[in-house]
Amino acid sequence: VPDPEIPVLSVVDLGIVRAVEESPDGRSVSVTLTPTYSGCPATEVIEHDVKTALEACYETVQVTSHLSPAWTTDWMSDEAREASRREALAALAPGNDLWVFGYGSLIWNPIIRVAESRVARIEGFNRHFCLCQSVGRGTPEKPGLMLGLDEGGACTGVIHRIAADDIESETELLWHREMLSGAYRPVWVEAETERETLRAITFVVDRTHKRYEGVLPLDAVAQRIAAAEGVLGTNRDYLFRTAKHLSE
Repeated sequence: VPDPEIPVLSVVDLGIVRAVEESPDGRSVSVTLTPTYSGCPATEVIEHDVKTALEACYETVQVTSHLSPAWTTDWMSDEAREASRREALAALAPGNDLWVFGYGSLIWNPIIRVAESRVARIEGFNRHFCLCQSVGRGTPEKPGLMLGLDEGGACTGVIHRIAADDIESETELLWHREMLSGAYRPVWVEAETERETLRAITFVVDRTHKRYEGVLPLDAVAQRIAAAEGVLGTNRDYLFRTAKHLSE
């Protein structure tokens, strides 16, 4: 059963199907779904489509939806993540270069092969420390914070150009870096540079993810960043490097 809003992905790939229980005689089945967010307009459609598909095989079908525990992108399969990459790139005309908007470590440590970089500004999203970081530059005992691109406001960062011939290999690497934890979702934005406005892809925080902590008080953010340290270094270094490159 395809997801009504993202037809290239099935409800199983998205992790919406949380449990399936078949009766001992194989004549009835019960399915538990978890919508991607509370109030999702596609919930009734998904319930109907799942029930209709199963009624071809079972005499009795029960489909229920539960919001707890809340759905997160952690529940997506590897196939679903690859499908999300394919869907995002489908919006890019064949032969065109790809621009990627960075707002945190992607500015100073892109890891991808970059043909060109420019300072750019986007509207509709703002950068703030909103993601818990218990590995890398933090620990479970003293978790740090990572920057996320959240809804509202505006953000100045850097856009990197990936040459058309490198898009396949470099976006595989990019998706592995940005989408592995499930804390982000890819979004196309209009990035304004000194010369022109360019369409770019960026990674926006998923507010349903368990790592998302919302808007924290500034003093709490400062305390977390000052104390956190992990195998990749201090959380302070992450902040200082981002600030340094934004000021250049």
